[in-house]
Amino acid sequence: PAIASVTPIPLPKKQEQELLQLQEKEQEGKDSSISITQSLSASSSPTATILSTTKTTATTATPQLSSSRNMNTHLPVSLSPIAHITKLDISLVSSVDKMRSCSDFDVWSRYSMIDYLGATLRRTPQLRELRLHQLSIKDAKSARTFVLALRKLTSLTHLQVSLGQSRVHSQVESLLVFSCPPSIKSLDICSDGQLPKPATGDQDETLITVTIIKEIAIINDKVQARGATIPLIRLRDLRLWNAPKTTTTATIEELYVNFGRCPNVESLRLKLQVVPDNLDGTRIAKMCPKIRNLLYRCTAAKHISEEWPYKLLLALPEHQLEMLSHYGVDTGLDGDLVGRALVRHCCSLRDIFIQNRIPSKTVGMILQHCEALEVLNTRYSPMDLEDAIAAAWASSRITDLSIDINTGINRKPFYLHPPPSHRSTNEKKLFDRLEILYRQIGKQTSLRSLHLTALHDSTRKTEKYIQPFPGLLRLSDKTENGIVPGYLELLSGLKRLKEIQGSVAPETADHKLAEDAAEVDWILKHWPEFRIGDFFPRHRLPV
Repeated sequence: PAIASVTPIPLPKKQEQELLQLQEKEQEGKDSSISITQSLSASSSPTATILSTTKTTATTATPQLSSSRNMNTHLPVSLSPIAHITKLDISLVSSVDKMRSCSDFDVWSRYSMIDYLGATLRRTPQLRELRLHQLSIKDAKSARTFVLALRKLTSLTHLQVSLGQSRVHSQVESLLVFSCPPSIKSLDICSDGQLPKPATGDQDETLITVTIIKEIAIINDKVQARGATIPLIRLRDLRLWNAPKTTTTATIEELYVNFGRCPNVESLRLKLQVVPDNLDGTRIAKMCPKIRNLLYRCTAAKHISEEWPYKLLLALPEHQLEMLSHYGVDTGLDGDLVGRALVRHCCSLRDIFIQNRIPSKTVGMILQHCEALEVLNTRYSPMDLEDAIAAAWASSRITDLSIDINTGINRKPFYLHPPPSHRSTNEKKLFDRLEILYRQIGKQTSLRSLHLTALHDSTRKTEKYIQPFPGLLRLSDKTENGIVPGYLELLSGLKRLKEIQGSVAPETADHKLAEDAAEVDWILKHWPEFRIGDFFPRHRLPV
């Protein structure tokens, strides 16, 4: 394939003189016929040169242009024939070359960086993938230029844009959504989420900022009115990441308007810094009724109840959702609402991650009803042992299991005191229930990662204290007087197990198996892919 790389070079004195002459003519109004496109192709324009190397292959070459964030490369670039380029990855910042950085370039150049970017995009009609890092829309002219250029990319299927610091994030985000051509399949818009400090002591600057915001809002309204009649029917993946802190009604309506243009979205990834109380999951489900994967994250510091994702699940068609990831604040959720929402999709749900606290019975309900489950992570929601063994687990295809289990009994390991002559009634009851749990885990023959944490009512949450699962890493005791039975053989079917974390450890002072222990040889024989476990002697692991 033909690969193009960007290499900045200093401007010769002759070009600098020609540039100054052009700028003088521009100021005098004597050179109004010069267009941006002509400037790009002119040898006198301040540009970087494209150096290309081509290798002859049997297949059709696919030209690509990439500009790494770590490279001191930038736009504008003088691109000779670029009509066949299908992929562009452009960073609009420069860490070292201050003269050619975006902010300084706009000062001394006749055209802004957005002008050169728009001119470049208009000359790539076959472009299919576009990544822009630190895009900054500072005024109405830049917004109009970028919108017109983006509409021309009728072959574009993937667009990824990271926005710089801006007070008009929601407007720019909406501009991107409504300016995309109908061919778009994946749209990813993110920002650092940090707003610049408000201007102080300069009323003119504040007035200009308000004026610019109003001008961009007018353009945004026009773009929305035009785009509302042309929905993005091919869009399947929508990611709106790290929206700024705001809970105004206008911002929420902007979010709804964006969803309204994406009726066929199947994967929705959304991150907000603040979740307004009036965010309506049912309304979003009506706008995007084909959602199959939902990833939602909130970085709000205050304690709020985040119910809208589960109301969205209840409004979707039955057995449609396949993946749910909810990274929320440390607050409890309504167990009845979460349970009903997840059971509604119990035949299709394969991946569940819930960071918020949910009741123990809700976690047990997930295990008992979700028959297609492959990944479950509810480590922030302790589950009672009784709920874990209340019924057989519906799925036998779990590959990644991370749960916290409350045994309900404060039992000290025997290395802390002399072993008794017989098991107590409580220990007999505990071991009987633990055996049911271990058998459930042993049936997960596809399991690759296991993270179990044992809790009880008086668990001390320090790194120095571990409450191991008794007997789980112990071979069955051949003597009738064994106080702690062994259950390791129940896990012989976990041929694909690679990692064990948490409270899975032997009941020894250092929570490690001896190098010559029979359990070590058994694990190496029955778990051929095992590689990660703090309890296991490292030098006995296969290379």
